[in-house]
Amino acid sequence: MGDSLSDLPAMSLAALPIVIGGDAALRAAAAAQGWAVAPLAAASVALATPAGLPPNVLYEAQSWEQIAAVLLLPPAAGPAAGGVPRVLIVAGSDSGGGAGIQADPRRTLTLPVTAPTTGPDRDHWP
Repeated sequence: MGDSLSDLPAMSLAALPIVIGGDAALRAAAAAQGWAVAPLAAASVALATPAGLPPNVLYEAQSWEQIAAVLLLPPAAGPAAGGVPRVLIVAGSDSGGGAGIQADPRRTLTLPVTAPTTGPDRDHWP
């Protein structure tokens, strides 16, 4: 998830790259690299299909509420309904590994939640 041109390399590695805000330079750079920009609602539709998300698409969110609606389970799908809550981790990096993005996923392993992560499963940003 990002809001500026400097976030584009990290977003290119994300399973669900989300852009928020109106940075025209980010969109222009993405287009120059062959990426499309689609509304975040399109990701919800794609996730519900067997094919899943298409490659090289940045999903544009209009608000944090819209992001939460796509990434987090609705209350009806939570533990009471037999679902497992998902956790969205938004964190920086700690070179010592004791906090931030290095520690937060480890902490979720001790809780009855899932915190999906992504790795470099896409082409690296040139």
